[in-house]
Amino acid sequence: MRSIGKVVTNAALAASVLGWGFLQAIPANATTYDVTFNGGSFELSAVVTTANSLDALGGYDITGISGTVTGPASGAISSLLSNPNQPYQGTFYAGSYGWNYDNVLFSGAVPFDNNGLLFRFGTDVVANLYSVGSSFYLSVDNPSSFWDPGDLGRLSVSDPPATPLPATLPLFVTGLGLVGLLAWRRKRKTAALTAA
Repeated sequence: MRSIGKVVTNAALAASVLGWGFLQAIPANATTYDVTFNGGSFELSAVVTTANSLDALGGYDITGISGTVTGPASGAISSLLSNPNQPYQGTFYAGSYGWNYDNVLFSGAVPFDNNGLLFRFGTDVVANLYSVGSSFYLSVDNPSSFWDPGDLGRLSVSDPPATPLPATLPLFVTGLGLVGLLAWRRKRKTAALTAA
């Protein structure tokens, strides 16, 4: 009987350790959002990746973007233009055109501030998705008529996806429960022997 108890105890401990190890291995450093912009001339459909923790501005630093832009200039989004000052304002020039940007996504009704998100699409077109108050613009360097202020449109950003339940969590909780049950039984047995 005692050897069965040891086997159960060892199995419970192993399950707990394995469950904890798998939970620690789950990466939790990025969140994705679906972003759409529908303007008078341009449409954007993108997936934006951000860090999970708030930055000094109270937003989430954008770490990546993919998707497509259609309109007078079209094409796949090829890159996020990195901001060496992130989360603070950076400045970028493409020929005679320039933008201030911060690459920060905010929660709430205005997800991009006046600096906004800077990226490239199509045949090396530079684009800035930004706001003025609660109005949203997509500014591009080609065609230049959409540089300042850009194409006015509606912006939609999805809520972050719910954190999925790790597959190992039930195993981990079961292991902890078994360890607790065995400790309770041992304590009860010791108390019974002491009373006798």
